[in-house]
Amino acid sequence: LANWKPLVECVRQEATLLAEATGLSKYDALVDRFEPGMTTAIIEPMFADLKRWLPTLIHDVVEKQRDEHTTPAVGPFPIAAQRALGLEIMGLLGFDFDGGRLDVSTHPFCGGVAEDVRITTRYRDDDFVQAMMGIVHETGHARYEQRLPRNWVHLPLGMPRSMGIHESQSLSFEMQLGRSRPFLELIAPLVRRHLGDQPAFSVDNLVRIFTLRDALGRYRGS
Repeated sequence: LANWKPLVECVRQEATLLAEATGLSKYDALVDRFEPGMTTAIIEPMFADLKRWLPTLIHDVVEKQRDEHTTPAVGPFPIAAQRALGLEIMGLLGFDFDGGRLDVSTHPFCGGVAEDVRITTRYRDDDFVQAMMGIVHETGHARYEQRLPRNWVHLPLGMPRSMGIHESQSLSFEMQLGRSRPFLELIAPLVRRHLGDQPAFSVDNLVRIFTLRDALGRYRGS
């Protein structure tokens, strides 16, 4: 915790300076950097609405899934095989390898510029889901960057709209597309080809691996 204190202090100083320059509250001045025009007054009603129905929905989903079980995927899963699988999935998702690449880091991220987008993931030889979903998520970021108008790349029109929009693209890839049955049907043969043919890699079981959650909110099988 002590290691975070200097960073927190710097952010507080940043918030003070931004608030003075913009006339916003300190918190709103920071929020504006991630989503221009967004304020606490807009955010709070959204979360108030979520609080009314989301806990009940989560409870109902957990109860529905309580008796559903997955067949665990048996590793180890060689890093080279996971990387080859990830690269093939990136290709299916439209990643432009002439303008980017995949590397490894402690935590997955996407960086670079529209002409050279670098994404990373991290691997564990006992868990293929972590690296695969990291790649799908970061490919969502990369697709957004790679499809910005190149003729306007250094002007506002050619730059990402906001961090909020950026994250919406990556999460739509990971949560809506990447965990959908049609997508898992598409990649199931690839998973078996790269990681070995086993019962856990049937389409039905992959759907359960990528969608069932335990009581702590973790994806079972991941």
